[in-house]
Amino acid sequence: MAPIVNCVPQRQRLIQIKAPGTGRLISTFGGPGIIVNETIYIVDDDDGIRNALRSLLECEGFDVAAFASCADFLRHVRPERPSCLLLDVHMPGMSGLELLERIRCGGTGLPAILMTGNPDPAILSAAERAGVALLRKPFAAEDLVDSINEALRDHLQ
Repeated sequence: MAPIVNCVPQRQRLIQIKAPGTGRLISTFGGPGIIVNETIYIVDDDDGIRNALRSLLECEGFDVAAFASCADFLRHVRPERPSCLLLDVHMPGMSGLELLERIRCGGTGLPAILMTGNPDPAILSAAERAGVALLRKPFAAEDLVDSINEALRDHLQ
């Protein structure tokens, strides 16, 4: 059974895009009274983890879409606005690493975070080569939210 999460969305974002190198402000989105929601795509075959992550991230103010498999994600998702992938590494069929490679080969530079309960040196190395964060299950909610915010911030710059 998934944990019950009770909260009130608190995120109101002001996103600033700065020029690479100079740090000069190019554009600003959001501000008082304007909520900018990023979509977080969760791909995890474990129902309990998927539902708990969905509840947590919705409470943080993110729009969330959750999928039980990589194939299900590929059938339904066409990212059109700021978004981030939260991928389990070990799943039946296609792994999270394989999905990430497939998406990036297709020209989509979607930011991603990998999750695993069984990190081994090969997974650590693959995450590093892909330039994505790797969270070891179980992880703190704050670590997850910080990793998502960092991935989105890096992607927008």
